[in-house]
Amino acid sequence: MVRNARQREASCAGLAMLVDVVCLWHRGTKLTTEEIRAAPKVRGDLMVTTDRVRNGNGGKSNYVRASLTPQDGREDLLPPLVEVMVKTVQASELLIIGAEVHIPKPQPGVSFQCRQTWWCRLVTTSSGA
Repeated sequence: MVRNARQREASCAGLAMLVDVVCLWHRGTKLTTEEIRAAPKVRGDLMVTTDRVRNGNGGKSNYVRASLTPQDGREDLLPPLVEVMVKTVQASELLIIGAEVHIPKPQPGVSFQCRQTWWCRLVTTSSGA
């Protein structure tokens, strides 16, 4: 569920790490193995943050979000993921599972969500920059 700005109370800053990302879904449809192999890698800074939000019962709950930005920190390279879970595949690989948020440019107040998983590979000095 997407929370609006008035429901956000505070955001906990996380650390960014440089990764190559391959999206495993497109607009809610799982890609085939061949499509995944052919998919372009998107390189950027991965940031996973936890926000404290007010829920409908007057309480507070954690809201986890993932974003991928260029190293200069400008706008997102991929639509952000919300309600994420992070799973370790190998020491240098992660799966970020969540819902991709799309906000159409002509209608900034409107959004929709699709299932998405990012396969992230950590970029180290030995793997190039």
